Amino acid sequence: MLEQRIQSHSDFIRWLDAFLDGKDVPSEERVLLAGSSFDLVMEYQKAIVILVNSKIHGPAFAMMRSIREVFVRGVWLAKCATTDQVRSVRDGGKFPRTGTMIEAIEKTESYSGGPLSKMRKETRDWMHGMTHGGMEQIARRFSGVTIEPVFEENELVELLDFAFAHAALSGIEVCGLAGDGEGALGILEKVKSLTR
Repeated sequence: MLEQRIQSHSDFIRWLDAFLDGKDVPSEERVLLAGSSFDLVMEYQKAIVILVNSKIHGPAFAMMRSIREVFVRGVWLAKCATTDQVRSVRDGGKFPRTGTMIEAIEKTESYSGGPLSKMRKETRDWMHGMTHGGMEQIARRFSGVTIEPVFEENELVELLDFAFAHAALSGIEVCGLAGDGEGALGILEKVKSLTR
């Protein structure tokens, strides 16, 4: 199952890159900052696929939190931030706390129902440990005989799927920035074809 997932996600990465290549977005600060955030999420997905395929699992898991946080920042910039907040971030100011951004995002139609806060609540401590070398990482480094990564295959598949979902959502958000509803639907159709 893992090899199949690596292949399908690699195919999706190539497809999404080609699909979004040359997508025309307005050259406004808000759009450029949000779009850059979504581009970074997609790059993290590429890195995770490469790392998992190379059996370098610890650093791959360490990127999960970054994916989530950069995605949240991108959506917040695109849909919620005031012009002053966009300028502040552009000039090196801090983003609001993740929970504050998620709260604002979930007031929008696209994210109503609380999917981001639910995911954050369920995974926050685990992701923190994976990112910062907590027991979530350390405990997966010994087999009882040797010290080496011993992640379960289902954990690796979940990691790949997490990155895939965030990359797909980022692609959809880029289409939104470009005002391309048909493009967003095209990405959804591609996702459906890969997850059947």
